[in-house]
Amino acid sequence: MPTIKLKKLIEIITKLNISVLLISVFFFNICVGAFARTVESVGSYNYGPTVPEATACHLATQNARKEALNIGANEIVSGQDILLCTETGDTEKCLLNKSIWSEVTGLIRDLKIISKKIINSDKDYKTCRVKISADVKSLQGHKDPGFDFTATLNRHDRKYRHQEKIEFFISPSTKMYVTIFLWDPHDENKKQVSRIFPNRLDKRNWLASQLKVPTSNAIRPYEFRAMFSRNTLRRVILIDQYVLVVATRSPINFKKKYTPEELNGRLLEIPASDWRRKRIDFYVLSGKQP
Repeated sequence: MPTIKLKKLIEIITKLNISVLLISVFFFNICVGAFARTVESVGSYNYGPTVPEATACHLATQNARKEALNIGANEIVSGQDILLCTETGDTEKCLLNKSIWSEVTGLIRDLKIISKKIINSDKDYKTCRVKISADVKSLQGHKDPGFDFTATLNRHDRKYRHQEKIEFFISPSTKMYVTIFLWDPHDENKKQVSRIFPNRLDKRNWLASQLKVPTSNAIRPYEFRAMFSRNTLRRVILIDQYVLVVATRSPINFKKKYTPEELNGRLLEIPASDWRRKRIDFYVLSGKQP
């Protein structure tokens, strides 16, 4: 029998319209420098009279994309993240952001819509179901178990007030170079992922033991601070933001700006044994720290 927590999670998933029926068929082939598989998946989205059919079917397609990546690139959205999304003012947007960010470890090279169907079309509450075929490009080779690290924030609950200080703690298993990226989907440039470390004040990103970022090697002291985006609707009191910590065996000159898809493609160019990544989702509360 499901536990109370599991029942609650199942109920939340159902209410959030992210129940997705998966039908997965794999065809394996080798593409240039990476491993690819063709995945078929079906995404569903339940909607009412206030949601346009085009919007519902777009979200159904996004759900199908996410599930294709779940299979092809082994990405999942955890139950804890789903529960945290319910605390934001727009749960579905939060989950969609997580779906987009998950593509950083997998790339859909080609997508075809096989079918689209409206279920209960004569009712007020309908379901758009979209079936897709996607070529998912994932990691080349195998990860090296001896090349790994942990990454944590200075707040274990990952919730910050506007302008509260954020610190990163990196603990490596061996020598490595670390790069930190930030994505704020609520910002004006929401399609841009920014490299926040190394930066012009803090350039040394090589480490062999635990490192706190900002580091003591910086040219002068500086801080990272949580920012509650100005573009967010007033009714929203908690927003989601995303960090990707990437460790590489050799120095790589990452650009200052990427789209999520561009960063994804850049990472997939690196042999799997030569890099690791940790994704950290955190949340910013409106209003300054008391």
